[in-house]
Amino acid sequence: MSEEKKTLGWPLRLLLLGSLALNLLVIGLAAGAMWRYGGDHGHRPPLPMAATLYRALPEADRDQLRQHIHGRLDGRKARRAQEMAELAAALRASPFDPAQFAALLATHETRRAESHGAMRAALIDRIASMDQGTRAAYADRIERMRMHGFPRRERN
Repeated sequence: MSEEKKTLGWPLRLLLLGSLALNLLVIGLAAGAMWRYGGDHGHRPPLPMAATLYRALPEADRDQLRQHIHGRLDGRKARRAQEMAELAAALRASPFDPAQFAALLATHETRRAESHGAMRAALIDRIASMDQGTRAAYADRIERMRMHGFPRRERN
């Protein structure tokens, strides 16, 4: 008497394969959530100081700083397009002139440093105009951000 070998049918195999895929998906999502939201956040890079100082300000103060600096940066978009066109032309030039390319980069870096300096001065002026209680609350927000990172924006 020969023994019949029982095999799983294709619907059952498909069901088991789907179950395995679903289990792996759930495990991956759980691991990703633990990585993103769990622990002491040692895997994240530290927050940049300037970004922390800016983001810790109340929304009204950030708006005021943006409006203040926006007036200085009105021609920035056109100037950036011009700079990029000059950089592209310098890269395509034959023969390539490293000194010209370096000068274009230096000009860009100087403009960027001026912009950062203007924002820094406006931030210092705003902080200097705060009273003691407001500055203390600002310091508390900076400490919370240092410990927990940037708060997520509420989405409407």
